[in-house]
Amino acid sequence: MRKIYLVAIMALLMAVMLSACQAPPPPTAAEAEPEDVTISIITAQGPLADGLVALIPQFYEETGIKVAVTPFPWTTFFEKVISLARTRSGEFDIIFADDPWMPNIVDGGLAVNLEEAYGATRDPDVPDISYDVFSWPPPYGPIPQDFQTGEPSQLHALPIQGNVIMFYVRKDILDERGFAPPETWDDVLKIAEAVHCPDCDPPFYGYNVRGTAGSDALALLWSLGGGIFDDEFNVILDNEAGCAALTLYERLSKYLPPGGNTYGTTEMVAEVISGRAMMGIGWPGDAYAAFEDERDSDVAGKMHYMPLPAASPGAPHVSMMGHWGLVLNAHSKNKDAAWKYLEWMHYNQQHALDYAHAGGIPFRESVFNDPDLIETKPWFPAQFEALMVPPKWRPRSTQATGISLAILGPAFSAVGAGDMTGEEACQQSGAEIRMEMEGVTN
Repeated sequence: MRKIYLVAIMALLMAVMLSACQAPPPPTAAEAEPEDVTISIITAQGPLADGLVALIPQFYEETGIKVAVTPFPWTTFFEKVISLARTRSGEFDIIFADDPWMPNIVDGGLAVNLEEAYGATRDPDVPDISYDVFSWPPPYGPIPQDFQTGEPSQLHALPIQGNVIMFYVRKDILDERGFAPPETWDDVLKIAEAVHCPDCDPPFYGYNVRGTAGSDALALLWSLGGGIFDDEFNVILDNEAGCAALTLYERLSKYLPPGGNTYGTTEMVAEVISGRAMMGIGWPGDAYAAFEDERDSDVAGKMHYMPLPAASPGAPHVSMMGHWGLVLNAHSKNKDAAWKYLEWMHYNQQHALDYAHAGGIPFRESVFNDPDLIETKPWFPAQFEALMVPPKWRPRSTQATGISLAILGPAFSAVGAGDMTGEEACQQSGAEIRMEMEGVTN
């Protein structure tokens, strides 16, 4: 069954390259804007869409350009983006894209080169890595053979959300027990063992996790110095550092809530806000606002947020990127108007601040450290700290993301359930990814 699923993923992603014709030429500055233009944006449902919608009246007032935002459910959003590439569709002028989709979007002919077409530049208030992750060809990191073109790396999207996966822990309980925030994963294990009390009333669990999430497994892997691929795109998941990550998770799984290996975001958040979980990995955009919601959370004001613990004392605290950016659709008939929107959202510090106040995640240093925002989003400074380490990004391949998550995520869950040892999961996953990537060049 897994093999069939992986083949389906590969077939879907390959369709982008096989079906997409060459993208239309980039717009010129002289391109005329139609009167009474409305630009359309495709995004995911939830806070991503909420922040965009909140700023539409202000953008219209300042530019006279209307904006229509169409949110898609998470389960079908990526599939829709792939369909846009396959059909060379201009249905949406702007695509609000997750950064690991860039190989599919650019290779599928969906993205305008913003530097060539509009002279896009880097703002010094935005971390370089936030631009690097939306540049093409990839400027560094594991790069598949087909994408090693030797061409200069240029911006094909502008970051709007600077999301980074982070670590959360109950600060009040650390203080009660005389613990400092965990510096290393060994510290995490010690704290989890000390506080874990499944037979208490109510129960309290030393560690919490999204047990089915491949991204959580990747974050743990990278924080311990491991990876899926090396810079030549060889599979290295089953090397010493990779196996150490899955073995660590095997040890942490002793402190999970019952069934924690099957948790998604909703279940993970429920354990925290009910006061039953000590610590774990989480995406701020998914979880931390719920933690600090005084109406529904028992732990508001009691949490400490930080980059992921390190492999050893003095080692870097490496997290994982989950940035979102605005892609100008190469098939749009309203490119100049769409570019005005990208400029308006990205290059104006006040607009970026307004977006964060409306629920968006910052991407500017000044916004991450805005005192008013920190009052309600106390994790923002730590999130910017994690961004400066810097974090890792997911493989720049049309196929590797789906394949690795389809294999690593289930292996992660199996270890959490006690069905496999960390070593067994490591060796099996490495072999499966190596087999699935055999002959893959993009």
